[in-house]
Amino acid sequence: MWIRSQKADLIFIIGPAFIASILVLLLQTLNLAPKSLGPIQWLILVAFIDVAHVWSTLFRTYLNRLAYQRIKNALWIIPLCCYVAGVILHSISELTFWRTIAYLAVFHFIRQQYGFFSIYKAKELKDNQHNNFDRFVIYSCSIIPLIIWHFSGPQEFNWFLKGDFFYMRNDYLILPLKILGPIIIFIFFSKEIILHKRKILSPKNLIVLGTYISWWTGIVWIKSDWSFTLTNIIAHGIPYFALIYWCHIKKPEALLWPSFIPIIVWPLLLITLGFTEELLWDTLLWRENQAIFGIFYSLPEASSLSLKALLVPLLALPQATHYILDGLIWRKNITLEV
Repeated sequence: MWIRSQKADLIFIIGPAFIASILVLLLQTLNLAPKSLGPIQWLILVAFIDVAHVWSTLFRTYLNRLAYQRIKNALWIIPLCCYVAGVILHSISELTFWRTIAYLAVFHFIRQQYGFFSIYKAKELKDNQHNNFDRFVIYSCSIIPLIIWHFSGPQEFNWFLKGDFFYMRNDYLILPLKILGPIIIFIFFSKEIILHKRKILSPKNLIVLGTYISWWTGIVWIKSDWSFTLTNIIAHGIPYFALIYWCHIKKPEALLWPSFIPIIVWPLLLITLGFTEELLWDTLLWRENQAIFGIFYSLPEASSLSLKALLVPLLALPQATHYILDGLIWRKNITLEV
């Protein structure tokens, strides 16, 4: 029923969505909610979790013996295609580039929750009924908040930068959507309890509930940059780290990784890569986090459009490759199972 074990799954796969959401709701209720993330919070959430989880894909691809042998061509063709496409899109306009990346990210985040749901559903005996409705439910947990986001018009928060989503303001549809979401969840759990006599706290059902709570908290209920960032990143990044660790870090024979390098090095490597990537973004382009990277502001800032068209897709290449590869590398015939 569990991917690793009950305790491990509850802490690292299912728990993050609930913990992040409860923290956000508690801070909001107690009027302790920050107006924005501070430098340390930003560094931990964005660089050490979000960006680092992108780089953790290395351990399931380029540093994994079995995966590298089976999809070696894809591991080099996909980044090349992503970079070429990125240069073309950025040459059209910066907004076109970031809008494409934003919707790739959205698709990637939605699919991860569906992936966990599918794993747990497959592990539940005799759970082969109402498959289409179940898929509709897990997708609706994230897609309905996203539709509300689009229909609400420009928000105080963005996925990457201002205007990266298409906005189609429609105040008449927002309230029906806000009512529809809870109704779908109620029908789903009623079906699970009444028709199938299943426990409401089964791992599959907990994934549905955690996805619903985390996406609605950050986007619909609180609607702020800090709440969206906290719920979005923690619920997505921590489970991904756990899968990478269970699949590969604890199976060193599968890694293209010198045996003398201890396991503790892998989180340090990911933190370093995450910090370095954000350092390059901030010093060469954004100049938004002087409190963290100000000491490096002596580096030249990229200013010309032609240089940005080459540099931005290069810096975004790890995440673009991650989004594309992720649909491939978790198939059972590609890499080691958990």
